[in-house]
Amino acid sequence: MGDEAALKAAKTRDAALVLPLAGLALFTPPLIEVFAADETIFGAPLIVVYVFTAWAGLVAAAFLLSRRLARVAAARGEAE
Repeated sequence: MGDEAALKAAKTRDAALVLPLAGLALFTPPLIEVFAADETIFGAPLIVVYVFTAWAGLVAAAFLLSRRLARVAAARGEAE
């Protein structure tokens, strides 16, 4: 059981390290240029929809990850 908890903690920490890099990749100019088309979604330009959707996704992922990190930290504190 201790190995599973340690593996879960390591995966959670790894995800915490990867999330900012994913955010950086999502907002690099080559990827943003893909969405710089002359299209609209519900009247909003596609690039605006992409930027706000990517931002909201990163915020949601950070929120969920922070909750998981707190649970892992609490579990490690109780086990020690």
